Amino acid sequence: MKATDELVMEHQGIEIMLRILKAISQRLQRGGKIESDHFEGILEFLTIFIDKCHHGKEEEFLFP
Repeated sequence: MKATDELVMEHQGIEIMLRILKAISQRLQRGGKIESDHFEGILEFLTIFIDKCHHGKEEEFLFP
């Protein structure tokens, strides 16, 4: 597997999270609620996986 293959697979996971965030924002706009544990998990995914792991790989392999 090439590094770019791994990045493409990670992008698919990120796209899933974006769909989840869209659904959550629509629920909140309608007055719904979200469990704080779920929100914390989403924030962890955004900050640790996307920002540090995924972007770190992009910078290492694509933009050295």
